[in-house]
Amino acid sequence: MKKVLILALALTVAIALAACGGGSNNNAPSTPANNTPANNTPASGSANFDFSGIGGGVLFTDIPAADRPAFIAEGKKQGLDITFQADGSVKFVEIADGSAIVQNADGTWTVETDDGAMTVDTSGSWPDNKFTKLVPKPDFTVIAGAIDETTFTVTFENTSIDQIKAYVEKVKAAGFNIDEELTDMDMAGMAVYSFSAYNADDYNITVYSTQGFSGFTISK
Repeated sequence: MKKVLILALALTVAIALAACGGGSNNNAPSTPANNTPANNTPASGSANFDFSGIGGGVLFTDIPAADRPAFIAEGKKQGLDITFQADGSVKFVEIADGSAIVQNADGTWTVETDDGAMTVDTSGSWPDNKFTKLVPKPDFTVIAGAIDETTFTVTFENTSIDQIKAYVEKVKAAGFNIDEELTDMDMAGMAVYSFSAYNADDYNITVYSTQGFSGFTISK
């Protein structure tokens, strides 16, 4: 359960970073849409650098070497210590508290926790990994996914409980039908639904939906 909570927190952190540009400065400069290159690399020139892509789909790893010093300097103004690393990744450290998140060369993010590292993908794509191979691909918009060696968590956008219930039937048909647990209730006017079960290989899945916020976690 602790691992699941950590992964869920990583997703929350990534989404929050995407919304607030790192959380260090509410006055961070904004890059106009027509000023952002086609590959989502931040526009060059310190006045135009936009940190709102942290945790989102912006590829900071593709910033040209000539623009990096200005980018790093602008980051310090906004409370971020930025390092372009030898493996092609970019590390963002909150100067105030030392918390860090790394954008890998492939655009995914790595979050360090006391229990180890996890990879967070906020590209909106459905990942191909050992966990997703166990379940049908859902027809939902992906917000973000997080994975480590033993657990995968994904969150979806704008899904109804009926859609989640229909997906659960597909999950059960895929073999997650051992020791089923179901919660389907109205709590203080808010609909709450969750389904949990194991498959024959002792993988557990928990699928949930509350007020349009939904997702699932698979763990071994």
